[in-house]
Amino acid sequence: MQKKNNAVKTILMMMFISVLGKILGLVREMMFGYNFGTISMEGTAFTYASNIPNQFLDIMFASSITSSFIPIFNNYLEKKGKNSAFKLFNNFLSLIILLTAIIIFLSTIFSMPIINLLASGLDLQTKLLTAQLLKIVLPVLMLSGIVFSMAGVLQSFGEFNVPAAMSIFFNIVIIIYYIFFIKKFSVYGLAVAFTLGWFAQLLVQIPFLLREKYKFRFEINLQSEGIREILKLMLPVLVSSWVMPINNMVNANTASYICGGGNALKMANTIYIIVTGTFVLSVNNFMFQRFSKLKANDSSDEFNSALKISINNMFYFLIPLTFALMIFSRDVVSILFERGKFDASATNLTASALFFYSIGIIGYGIQTILNSSFYAQKNGKLPLIFAVIAIVINFLFSSRFVKFFGIGGPALASSIAIDVTALLMLLSVNKNNFLDQKFLLNIIKIIFSSLIMSVAVFYLHKSLNLKFISLLISSLFGFLFYIFITFLLKLDEAIFIKEAAVKFFTRRQK
Repeated sequence: MQKKNNAVKTILMMMFISVLGKILGLVREMMFGYNFGTISMEGTAFTYASNIPNQFLDIMFASSITSSFIPIFNNYLEKKGKNSAFKLFNNFLSLIILLTAIIIFLSTIFSMPIINLLASGLDLQTKLLTAQLLKIVLPVLMLSGIVFSMAGVLQSFGEFNVPAAMSIFFNIVIIIYYIFFIKKFSVYGLAVAFTLGWFAQLLVQIPFLLREKYKFRFEINLQSEGIREILKLMLPVLVSSWVMPINNMVNANTASYICGGGNALKMANTIYIIVTGTFVLSVNNFMFQRFSKLKANDSSDEFNSALKISINNMFYFLIPLTFALMIFSRDVVSILFERGKFDASATNLTASALFFYSIGIIGYGIQTILNSSFYAQKNGKLPLIFAVIAIVINFLFSSRFVKFFGIGGPALASSIAIDVTALLMLLSVNKNNFLDQKFLLNIIKIIFSSLIMSVAVFYLHKSLNLKFISLLISSLFGFLFYIFITFLLKLDEAIFIKEAAVKFFTRRQK
């Protein structure tokens, strides 16, 4: 029971820190919208320039470090001790530094061809500015690899809060720039601030690594058993983690042919990630460490139980969130961004993309958890297959849907790709009897409850008609009403929430 309470406290703290980071990220995007809107050349150029290292980060580091390096590092830590684990870390980190240095050099030389490939719909002047900004932000490639490697190591030592707080420091750097320097240095200074923000994420982790007696040494040994294991696992992990970044690249290129499309798609995706990622990534970061350790200790029954609980929680919280975000998509965008150079037409454009992105929320959550479970078992084959399927689906429909749904087309293609692969992944783990009669009945209850909640929230929001206050009241009412309905339907998650609330208020009264 004590371990369970500690786990809940850890997740809640991570969620609190993540929420703070997401709020600051939202403030950052609001300031971007205020200063650049969706159709300015400077804003468009910065969006595409900063997206390139961000997408490369997602392709090369975010998932591969989490899913390839950390399980091996944990294994070394458990069985060979801290010194051997740190030696492996130095070897891995040195490889990242060398690889990214080469990529930065080549990307600097071929910046224009890269822009032509990834933003073919931009005009020549915007492409030239994008190429200039790209050269400023390219060091982020190396910084991000180091940052995510350090974060993985800290999480292995049980330090989850510092990695969760990294984005806070990044966002603070950018926000300070907007407040004090944007008028003087404009978009070029913003690119510099973007790079410095990543450097801040690196600096904040160093004291905590030093606390563990870590010392960096540049050493590359490809014959190392640990490195060979990581590289063996990394290839399928790399490809399977390409779903989101490659889909984003394809969709951003499609959006470059729509006036303001690139910025609208980015800002809609930001809201989508902030709203969804706060819950999904906090739970996933914690559960992946647990999956890895359970698998390392051969605790198969506990592993399957933890996975089933995680999947149930994803459905319980994300299905109503999908309905809510679809209903409130325009209001959310209007409240957050509609000021300065971000006008009503920009709101409509961004809201359309957000509406269709919302369809992929549940798929995103399920896919994230199941990928982590596969990687913890050192199974990269299935995620690889599902990733290829998702990329193909998005590629086939992104440019076709844009003819019918405008900027919502690429977002819808991405959502369909994610949802289809999530369903296929669920079917693949059905050997553990996840999709039994009780599970399917619970899904029906959740969908039914979400529909009832959506109707009530829609009419409440419409009757209040007070914009932000209406959205706040409607959202809070919807959340409580949803829990009430699911409690009446005897869903385990609602019962747990009710018992936790009773304990909390009972303690307060004492």
